[in-house]
Amino acid sequence: MKIGIDIGAQTIKIGTKDKKGDYKIKTGIKTGPDFIKTGEKLKGEIEKSFGRASLAVIGCFGPLDLFKKKVIKAPNLPGWVGISFRGWEKILGCPIILENDANLAIYGEAKVGAGKGYKIVSGFTLGSGVGYGCVMDGKIYHGNWDVEAGHMILDPGGPPCGCGQKGCLEAYISRLAILEKFGKEPHDLQDEKAWDWIAHKIAWGCQLVTVLVKPDTIVLCGGIAQHKGLLEKVQKCYRKMLRIYPKEASETKIVLGKYIEHAGVIGAVELLVSS
Repeated sequence: MKIGIDIGAQTIKIGTKDKKGDYKIKTGIKTGPDFIKTGEKLKGEIEKSFGRASLAVIGCFGPLDLFKKKVIKAPNLPGWVGISFRGWEKILGCPIILENDANLAIYGEAKVGAGKGYKIVSGFTLGSGVGYGCVMDGKIYHGNWDVEAGHMILDPGGPPCGCGQKGCLEAYISRLAILEKFGKEPHDLQDEKAWDWIAHKIAWGCQLVTVLVKPDTIVLCGGIAQHKGLLEKVQKCYRKMLRIYPKEASETKIVLGKYIEHAGVIGAVELLVSS
């Protein structure tokens, strides 16, 4: 059985596609601080839900060395720094294709979600961290290593980020950053002025992506993106910021992901289909 796996800082999702083309997804598997023990637990969950894995596409937080299948940095799980998923190949008993989790989320949206039909799809995953992915002509864009636009610096004198920099986009709009600034988890935050501030920072990130990449659309995924009214606030701020292009230029649209929190595992499954 080919399995798609999406590893978040807190939980892991696994999934596959049945013969009818329907997604079968299991959520709520805890991401533990111990890499090997987490892999052993994951094997049990896969076999219980879907049977033995023959090939796995894994989306993981980064930055990653995709060639060595290695985690380079893990701001939210320091115990995973330097580990290689070759260890999980032995545990799961199958080959692993490693990919950045945000890349897979945007790939999923580009293939079957809110970005379907567009040539260039960029997007952010807004959760415990802030990930970024870009799909061009149906293929994930990696640059010469891996793209980490969630760590674009908005202000070099800004708040410290877990990556070691200061003023990263992630240091303003991740779940942890919002909790630090406003004293509440995003799902408990009801202050609309706070959400205006968050929307401004998200729009800033989208504006920077637009002038660098000029995608057809920018997709927002992850739990934070679901906040009621946030998309409209982001779109409004973005329109005010982006003034460089003439009216006749093709518009870059900002949209909400179709699969929101499941985009990563669906992207992993879709990459399996094309592998």
